[in-house]
Amino acid sequence: MKKRGFLTKLVMGFLLLILISPLISQEFISIQKGESSNDYGYDIIKDVSSTNNIVVVGATGSYSVFGALDAIITKYRVLSGPPYLAQIWAYSFGSMEDDYFFNVKQDGSNYVIVGGAHKNYSNNEDILLVKMSNTGGLIFNNDFDINSANKDDEARKLIIDSQGNYVIVGHTFAVDDKGDILIAKFSNTGTPLWAIALGEPSIRDIGRAITTDGQGNYVVTGYTNDGNNRDIVIAVISDTGAVMSSKRLFAPAEDYPWEIVNDSEDSSYVVAGWTRSYTGTTSNKANLLIFKIDYNFTRVKAKVLFSSDGQSYYSEAATAMVKMLNGDFVVGGFTENYLISNSDPDVMVVRFNNSLNLLWSKIWNENACCFSPSARDEVAAISPFTMSNGDIEFVATGLTASFNSLERTDIFVTGFSGSSDTCFQKIAPSTDTLNFDILEYGRVKNLYLLKRQVYADSILPADSLICPKLASKVDKDDKTVPEEFKLLQNYPNPFNPQTTITYYMQNQSEVLLQIFNLNGKLVKTLVNKKQNRGKYSVRWDATDNAGNSAPSGIYICRLQIGRKLLTSKLILSK
Repeated sequence: MKKRGFLTKLVMGFLLLILISPLISQEFISIQKGESSNDYGYDIIKDVSSTNNIVVVGATGSYSVFGALDAIITKYRVLSGPPYLAQIWAYSFGSMEDDYFFNVKQDGSNYVIVGGAHKNYSNNEDILLVKMSNTGGLIFNNDFDINSANKDDEARKLIIDSQGNYVIVGHTFAVDDKGDILIAKFSNTGTPLWAIALGEPSIRDIGRAITTDGQGNYVVTGYTNDGNNRDIVIAVISDTGAVMSSKRLFAPAEDYPWEIVNDSEDSSYVVAGWTRSYTGTTSNKANLLIFKIDYNFTRVKAKVLFSSDGQSYYSEAATAMVKMLNGDFVVGGFTENYLISNSDPDVMVVRFNNSLNLLWSKIWNENACCFSPSARDEVAAISPFTMSNGDIEFVATGLTASFNSLERTDIFVTGFSGSSDTCFQKIAPSTDTLNFDILEYGRVKNLYLLKRQVYADSILPADSLICPKLASKVDKDDKTVPEEFKLLQNYPNPFNPQTTITYYMQNQSEVLLQIFNLNGKLVKTLVNKKQNRGKYSVRWDATDNAGNSAPSGIYICRLQIGRKLLTSKLILSK
């Protein structure tokens, strides 16, 4: 009997452990540690080919090849303990001007598809569309100009349809100087199939997000702004590019959408963003907005979320949203700032049920680590994520300025669950309803796309665990950055036929010194070896790796020492 009693207690104890363990959650905040430049996280997805892998995209100045912002993509494995993230591979894409990755998806063959914007040498943005293998191999890296107009064009969000095609939404200034909503479709080889612009003449129209209706059509949202008001736009586009329905949601002030999902169980589309049209809080205050609109565009059910006291210094916004398997909606964004008046944005995550009732709301715990109420911290994207041990429910990315001693922004990755209470803390905001009028909207213009290519390079960003705290931490009072290495301006500059490039470093390291042209093509490798600490001078005789004379023009000198990069401009004048 004693043995049976012992076994009973053992079994009961094991069952109790199983019941308790889902309540014990792991959580973390890690940053992709930059240098003296700004870095931005814009999207994150779970890698469907592996249980614990994620892919993060954004823009980086710290790991830029040419000195401007480069589009960046990084693949990580999420670990069950510190440091929580293990980098698998990373690439940057860009040129002499700024480049961004805004959105990432993965297709049925595990290829990674990324959309964004590439700024060309005329300082205008083009659509950036990149496809990579799951192991980091580059399939294509294309840049598209609309109508050869050399105006700003941008891919903000993309989807992969049931046929494996890529459909993007964004904006274009190719046919209207004020801007139009851009919708474009590409084959899985990156070939343009069709593109349209949607908008009102001489009014600013911008596309923000896209989903499908389950019937093979595409549903986009964005905004239209005539200078006096900003209204949300929702349109249904057929798979051949025909506009089937297009509506404008009118409210008294500014309303802004950031994400849209299809809620097929409720025959509606769900949009998250922010609004200034709610009159229950102080004038000019932004409130987080989430609403449903039925498939027929006849009724809207909207909720706003705001801090309980409704003061003007508390603004909230949704910048990301996902629908959960149980029908709930998890929204990411920011609040300004829930705990301290007149402070900068703080990361905020909110969960609503399918009826848009508030379930819980959390912000970063400023008492848990080094978060600064005077620094900007914002969620840009959120994704469901279940580790093999079930500890983490969500991963998110965005930007944070709380940990950069030079007050620049870094890319962050955070993992958490609804029960997280170390890196996150609960808050208790209020909600209320909001009404919209549904109006007709928009005219359509057909477009064509001109394809080019963008430079790509493998990089090794550095990551740093912020929360939970370990033995070491970021010293926020230290405003100095040690000069581990330095690249001096070449002399003479301009030059002909040769110039000297000088650099120095404090520690022994692998050194790669290369010359590129403005198209991102490698011209000459000057140094590729391990060197001791010290000062070095290297002469370039204006020839390429084949010994041919380089033409007159501007060149980029790129110095990589270990994981760090520096660049400078060289002018060859013959």
